[in-house]
Amino acid sequence: MPFWQKATKQYDSMTKKNPLLAKILRESREKKYKNALTFHKDLKKKYSINYVHYTRIESGERFPDPLLLVELSKLLDLDTRRLLHLWAREQMPSDETKNYFEEFR
Repeated sequence: MPFWQKATKQYDSMTKKNPLLAKILRESREKKYKNALTFHKDLKKKYSINYVHYTRIESGERFPDPLLLVELSKLLDLDTRRLLHLWAREQMPSDETKNYFEEFR
């Protein structure tokens, strides 16, 4: 594989780190808010975050820090504990280590 294809593949894997977490946040936000900007205005009242950073979280490009994730879960009426569990699981480097975070009951 040429070096540029390998670099592109690595970049793609880095930019789509948390597709499931992003999907949950986006779908929950869409139920309560007209768009991401409207939600961001409510979020900004309680937590200092710029709009671009939030859109990167919602698109799956970045992970939120844990305190921000707690705030997001409250605003979106999500189970904070399960969201933090998913947050930790998605950051694991391999399927084997992700298995440490199997769904709990």
